Amino acid sequence: MASNGSTGARERRRRTGLVITDEKLMWELQNEMLGNDSWGRGRGEGRQAKAKPSSATAARGALSNGTVPTNGRQQQAGQGAAERPVKRIKAEPVAAPVLTASRGGSSGSSSSSEEYSSGSGRGSEGEGVADPDAQTAWEVGLNGGDLMPDEAGLLPPGADAAAYVRVRNRVLCMWRRDVSRRLSEEDAIAEVATASPADAPYALAAHRFLSALGYINFGVSPAQQHHLAVAPQDAGSVLVVGAGCAGLAAARQLRAAGYRVAVVEARERPGGRVWSERLEGRGAHAVADIGGSIVTGIDGNPLAVLAKQMRLPLADIRSDTPLYFADGAEPDPALDAAVEQLFNDLLDECTDMKAFYEGSGGDMPLGASLESLWDANKSQLPGMLAAKGSGKLATAAETTAAAARRLFDWHMANLEFANSCLVDTLSLRHWDQDDPHEMFGAHCFVPGCNGRWVKELCRGLPIFYGSPVREVRYCATGVEVQTDGHCFAADAVVITVPLGVLKRPNAVTFNPPLPKRKRRAIQRIGFGCMNKVIMLFPTAFWGDALDMFGHLAGNGDDRGEAFLFYSYAHISGGALLIALCSGEAAVRLEQRSPAEAAQRVMRVLRAIWQGRGVEVPAPLQVMVTRWGADPFAYGSYSSMALGTRGGEDYDRLAESVGGRVFFAGEATTRKYPATMHGAFVSGLEAAANVHATLQKQRRQQSSAPAAGVAVPPPAEAGHAGGQQAASGDAAAAAEQLFEELQQLFTDPQHLPDIEVPGIAVIHGPPNWRSGSRNGSLHENGGTAGGGAQGQQCTSLLRLDSSVLQGSRRSGAERRFGAHFAVVPRDLAMQVADSPTPGERGPLLVALLGARCDAQQAAELAAAVRLQRQQQTRRQQQQQQQQQQSGCTGIAGTGTALANGLRGSDQGLPASFRIPKRQS
Repeated sequence: MASNGSTGARERRRRTGLVITDEKLMWELQNEMLGNDSWGRGRGEGRQAKAKPSSATAARGALSNGTVPTNGRQQQAGQGAAERPVKRIKAEPVAAPVLTASRGGSSGSSSSSEEYSSGSGRGSEGEGVADPDAQTAWEVGLNGGDLMPDEAGLLPPGADAAAYVRVRNRVLCMWRRDVSRRLSEEDAIAEVATASPADAPYALAAHRFLSALGYINFGVSPAQQHHLAVAPQDAGSVLVVGAGCAGLAAARQLRAAGYRVAVVEARERPGGRVWSERLEGRGAHAVADIGGSIVTGIDGNPLAVLAKQMRLPLADIRSDTPLYFADGAEPDPALDAAVEQLFNDLLDECTDMKAFYEGSGGDMPLGASLESLWDANKSQLPGMLAAKGSGKLATAAETTAAAARRLFDWHMANLEFANSCLVDTLSLRHWDQDDPHEMFGAHCFVPGCNGRWVKELCRGLPIFYGSPVREVRYCATGVEVQTDGHCFAADAVVITVPLGVLKRPNAVTFNPPLPKRKRRAIQRIGFGCMNKVIMLFPTAFWGDALDMFGHLAGNGDDRGEAFLFYSYAHISGGALLIALCSGEAAVRLEQRSPAEAAQRVMRVLRAIWQGRGVEVPAPLQVMVTRWGADPFAYGSYSSMALGTRGGEDYDRLAESVGGRVFFAGEATTRKYPATMHGAFVSGLEAAANVHATLQKQRRQQSSAPAAGVAVPPPAEAGHAGGQQAASGDAAAAAEQLFEELQQLFTDPQHLPDIEVPGIAVIHGPPNWRSGSRNGSLHENGGTAGGGAQGQQCTSLLRLDSSVLQGSRRSGAERRFGAHFAVVPRDLAMQVADSPTPGERGPLLVALLGARCDAQQAAELAAAVRLQRQQQTRRQQQQQQQQQQSGCTGIAGTGTALANGLRGSDQGLPASFRIPKRQS
């Protein structure tokens, strides 16, 4: 469990699940909105407040990763146990945010730059971290001091891995300093080369790795939106099932990588389990988070990056969380603290028991273990109270023993809330397997709720709403996805439906069936429900001093019913209060009508607040969630149920099937399950997996001719033919060919198929072969007279001679600055995909040393021009059809499809064409 770096004491798990540590990003957002500089002036001011564990893992505490070298993680985890001066930053949903007081006692940033949007420092104030770039890498989930498993094989033999890691961390921080831009490969290479020319070769590999896996160049900034709008769509086609956090993240990442993407969503709205809804009544209104609520830790959190890109001033959550008996009385503070300490000690004992079960291969329910330990250790409470100097043996309403049991039940309810299940169904061995990866930093609400960033993620994506998927068919060449009314075909599909849907028999059919190991993992991972009763009041009768307060139930059976209340009054635009129900209470809630559920919660509120002399008005509107009965969720979020195999099961659920079916969602990430940011990260990772897999398949499927043919610059071409070198006609022909090829690559209407620094590739038509008359093409894209003996899958390659550092270049090469080659497609892709100059150099040397038949290059160029003309004609015909029908397709503006298109295939790319319904 978490330990204090200096004393070795165990980290205490606090009651509400909200740790407030470093608030750096939130402070930056606030100052950007207000234009002030209160950072320096505010240090040292504020009030004392206890830090609390993350709401996503309430009651667990922040666990440190014992394998992490000194980078601030262990120190910060220990520091969480101490009281720290914290000031609340309020934010209104529409108007400019209001700063109530300056922030005090920050943990500080260990970075040399105050601009890292992730909150780049985790060390305690004055701690002094030697490498702030590595610190930021740790925070986003990278290994700040070594290669990641995904980076294995990225470097050529003999490369300096330490130098690469240092460059990778620096490239990461380049973008994190300004997440509003897209960091180009050229800028990354240039900045690294300026500081250390010897490290420049690693910058390109680092940039590609970070971009592919979504560590940089993601989000909703104007620059990112523009890139999605103009990016080519020639890499292939991918269908994304589900428009939640994972699906939207995957779709945007794939679109940025050059894929044609469409999203199908069963609901009539985006967001999935992240859902914001407006409540109204008698002139009052507010916006509520019906599903996911809290950004849990902003250090390295991609959702915090989205907030910065949108310039949203996040509202941190105050840690004061009083608990109330039914009569409004609070438990004795000493008893409250003693029960909390004992509960944390019992969880630590459960942790110590893991070694026994890991050795024997067995397991135990966490709930039963805690109950047994409580019965055996509750006799320690009188001694603990005496040690705290409290002689009070009873509260105003209860005996000490009964009050202690009710406090214990509250912590059990909080544990059930954190895991969205009954505590008796949790695995003692694995329930907290993700704790070492919890994100640090402030825990915040989003003013105006999370629907704001969900809306931005949807921008520019074609989404088919109201389209629940019934069947997914896949084979070696692609996939077909059947909805109630449409059949979509694509190269691959990303499945992001909730785990509860995958558990449901026949909710989604896979043909052929998923592998047995994946099906078993789906059944083993837990997926329960947590529900809310959301109430809009005319006034915030509970005051503005609290963000949360708790309710101690009268008996254990009701411990999870309205056990915790969230105040949304400061972020929603109205007097909104949300009651949380966990465990058995969450299940029973779904059997009650909304009126009955509201009445039960109102009885709790009136008993508490009228006992404290506060009148509780009737609510203006009430919403009651039923996530367990939702046909597109069947639950809230995942957990480690009894019988699971720990993080291994999350990994199995994330595995792709057949190189065509991919999976994403909070239940596919062992590091961040049951969180919004976990779902988002899983979408980025799935997109990277899709891209890598399809590109590998593309290279394997392309046939390779015996040899590549190079087209030298015109001056060299004059020397290639011996006596022909003196011929002015030959030089003029070479000059003309060179100019034609240059124009082919610089045509603004048709960008190259692949373009990286110094290299560009244009793929020739399928089945093109040398010697065909004028390179003529059939309308279906094949060459006239193409046969098995023709040259298949051929590409034009343009090389900038400057990419060969140290190579001897002739005067002609210096003049023209480029070199062309006719090569097999797989060789062209191998050159373009080579991540480092060390790997690319030998290939380029071989290509530049080759000579060519100029006629072959001219014929391929003519075939490419003819293919482009045919593509242009087809696009014009599609546009005319769209204008006549008034419909917008996926290949059109990129906006969400209109309802009228759902029965039409006008304007859709062929890979997403919808079969017409039969009458």
